[in-house]
Amino acid sequence: MDLFNEIKDLKKKLTDHVCHACEYKQKHLDVINRLQTIDEEVKVLQSNLSEDNLAFMDEFEARRRILRELNYMDETENALIKARVARELGSADIFLCEVIMENVLIDLTPEEVAAILAAFVCQVKKVEIEHNDTLPETLLDAMDQVEDLCKNIINLEIKHQVIPDIEGGEELYLKEKVNFDLTKVVYEWACQKDFAEICKLTDAQEGSIVRTILRLDILLRGLTNACKVMGNMKLLKLIEDASHLIRRDIVFAGSLYLE
Repeated sequence: MDLFNEIKDLKKKLTDHVCHACEYKQKHLDVINRLQTIDEEVKVLQSNLSEDNLAFMDEFEARRRILRELNYMDETENALIKARVARELGSADIFLCEVIMENVLIDLTPEEVAAILAAFVCQVKKVEIEHNDTLPETLLDAMDQVEDLCKNIINLEIKHQVIPDIEGGEELYLKEKVNFDLTKVVYEWACQKDFAEICKLTDAQEGSIVRTILRLDILLRGLTNACKVMGNMKLLKLIEDASHLIRRDIVFAGSLYLE
């Protein structure tokens, strides 16, 4: 009986409510139902985001350990000079930053600097290169230093389980980060060889060569701020000279290659 009376009272309150006679009642109910649905969807998304954050937390912590080992931050996680330089490099990663900070480029010629840095923007795969052994000894040594620095980072990433440890993985990961397939081509271009002449050094398509040189020019211009942060005016001069050497002729003429 009490339940019956309670239901009766609730029905009376419902019919007496000001909203009961509202001509927009159904529209308002639809809005409320939609808001409730959205609220439930938000809760689901928040839950999923929380789970994703937990999933990436291990990788985040692993990358922080790597940055500490490479002296990008101290034990209290304050950013050091390497971190400031890396920030100036923009989209470039710590592989290039390590090469800059370890002064691999400082004793090279501008032509050699251009050739080394081209490896960080080269996206050509599996091409045949002629006479790579005719490159200057200083450039070949610098290429070895770059590979060693990059392998060190890759091994740290494997050690801290940022990337999987697979057979032959080091070489595969290395090729993704630094690619010397067009190093000789870019070197000869910086040495003022004709475009037709450098095309004979590789079976890479002309468009690929042009795009690599254009990407290199963008990278060189971006490196100037990093040099200023370091206070390394000698390296800044090398970067500026390298940029000047490659900015010429058909490569920087308006063409479909720029599209």
